[in-house]
Amino acid sequence: MNQPKEKYLGFCQNEDKIPIFSMPWWLDAVCGENNWDVILIENGNEIVASFPFYFHTESRLKFKQIEMPALTQKLGPFIKYPEKQSYSSKLSYEKAIMQQIIQCLPNYDFLAINFDYKYTNWLPFYWNGFQQTTRYTYIVEDLSNDEIVFNSFAGNKKTDIRKATKNVLVKYDLECEDFITFYVNALKKKNENLAYSPSILRKLITKAYFYNKGRIIYSVGKDNPNDIYGAIFYVWDNDSIYSLVTAFDVTHGNVASSSLLFYQIMKDFKNSGLKFDFEGSMIEQIERSYNKFGTIQVPYFRISKINSLKYKIFSLLSELRNEFRN
Repeated sequence: MNQPKEKYLGFCQNEDKIPIFSMPWWLDAVCGENNWDVILIENGNEIVASFPFYFHTESRLKFKQIEMPALTQKLGPFIKYPEKQSYSSKLSYEKAIMQQIIQCLPNYDFLAINFDYKYTNWLPFYWNGFQQTTRYTYIVEDLSNDEIVFNSFAGNKKTDIRKATKNVLVKYDLECEDFITFYVNALKKKNENLAYSPSILRKLITKAYFYNKGRIIYSVGKDNPNDIYGAIFYVWDNDSIYSLVTAFDVTHGNVASSSLLFYQIMKDFKNSGLKFDFEGSMIEQIERSYNKFGTIQVPYFRISKINSLKYKIFSLLSELRNEFRN
């Protein structure tokens, strides 16, 4: 392990506000131990900011890319702010930190990273030629009262939950291999394929359980406990619970057990002080569903940059090819 990563490991052990997606064990699972690195900004002997990133070389054309790893909602900067800082001082502080991070980035052809929605000041990146795309996640902010949470749901979600309660049982801790098998088969029934290696999901589930930061909830038929209707692998940190992988058998779609499972997770964490993050989607049908759980829409930024002529040419040719096919 290199020195910055060793320092970062100690930093994460002492800093409880770092998102789960930026934890070293998470990055080991989704990137591979040798495929991620971290930029540390220090003031004397104190780390005041971090910027972990997934860095890999594309196998065919050898492009050096800094991108989002699989199953990871956000990365980007984490900043420790001085206490009692004024708003203008905060902006200046962010500017200085971001400029240092940009200067420390390794050589790359293409970069695309999702920032935590808490960081909205991306101007230093804009000034350095980066672009920004706004995306959205959907969050239930207060889980402390079951009744209020339930009443905030749209009418069809309430009906789904009542209906599912009559037809399925909620259970926990489906075996990792059983979950992966169910998920892959559920995707096949929709003519879809897993977008990443099953080994990544296997490592992540194993590590999340080891660190007590994740769990699998699932539903089975009341008449047939061996018949799985749906399952969710969810994780949490000290800020939010994240619905990471949702798997539902479309042949049981009319039972709508997904709504019941989401609601059960929220009830399980009612005393935690955490938010529930659906992780969002730019797909209209998914957005429509998440919006009916009493959520608020929260924007976050995807920061990107093409940093070499060869990648720019490749990108333009890809766009032309796609236009020709359409």
